[in-house]
Amino acid sequence: MNTRVDKLVRDAMVWSHLAGDTVLRLKAVSKLDFPHAKSRNTEAKVTTSEAAE
Repeated sequence: MNTRVDKLVRDAMVWSHLAGDTVLRLKAVSKLDFPHAKSRNTEAKVTTSEAAE
């Protein structure tokens, strides 16, 4: 196989894997229930120390 083609194939596998990993992480984070998250009706102020907990 041509070395340039081989590199393109390897890069495609790596980048598609990285993109898929990011999408899965975003989906997982979107499903988390944050107790201090802002809702439409109330504004919750969260300090940095509360957010870290």
